[in-house]
Amino acid sequence: MRALAQSALAPAGRRLLDAGEALLSGTSRDGCSVLVLGWESATGPVDDRLASAVEPARSHGGRAGTPRRTATLRPARP
Repeated sequence: MRALAQSALAPAGRRLLDAGEALLSGTSRDGCSVLVLGWESATGPVDDRLASAVEPARSHGGRAGTPRRTATLRPARP
């Protein structure tokens, strides 16, 4: 988390689940902790920031899951 905090990636949200909480939530079943990251933007995609965050995580022993979009905002219809 320190490398991520010191980077210019600035996630809007981050949460570190310890092994017990990750198991309870179904996020991990192998006893690993899980780092959950999220970005927001009103002006465009943030996929490049997520891709950039994967490398520091891997260099510290992390494994990247499949990125998932939870919401995509669309302009209101007239």
